[in-house]
Amino acid sequence: ELSASGIEINKPDSLVKKLLDERGLSFRDGVIASPQVNAEALGITIALVANASKEVAEWLFSHSRIKREREFKSVLQQFLKARFNEHVKHDALIGASNKEHKFDNLIVFPNGKRLIVDPVMHDANSINARLVANLDVRSAGYDNLEQRIVYDDQEDWKPDELNLLQVGATVVPFSRAPQAFERFAANA
Repeated sequence: ELSASGIEINKPDSLVKKLLDERGLSFRDGVIASPQVNAEALGITIALVANASKEVAEWLFSHSRIKREREFKSVLQQFLKARFNEHVKHDALIGASNKEHKFDNLIVFPNGKRLIVDPVMHDANSINARLVANLDVRSAGYDNLEQRIVYDDQEDWKPDELNLLQVGATVVPFSRAPQAFERFAANA
């Protein structure tokens, strides 16, 4: 269930061991097991294992994050490659601080204009990283460089998060990306 939901867990055995040890159960290779019991205790043991399975799943879901990042970045990159083809590159630019910032989507147009399309995830680390990278590169004052930060507007973003990102670059909701980048391409 966790894998199907896009959740990746390293060493799940060690994560749920404590939960199951308290109940006298074990967990190995994704299987919750009880010690051998006699026939009279079988019904109670089945209920114990079923309840433990439900509790472990709930605990793992509540303490894990779905790996939407790869999905969103991949979908955005596929869209950009379909629209701009070979002009989309992975590249790095040096900011005003002399720090190198890597960007998954740098579009270089035949007329020399460049466009950074930078995906941001809905978590504080990603927001801060993308904000700093875009601010630093913008402060470097590159000619013919535009910057856009794209966010997945299917997630519940707060206005203050989006306003913060706007300080670094123009913010574009993914659902509006086709229109936003068509207009840019027409003017490039």
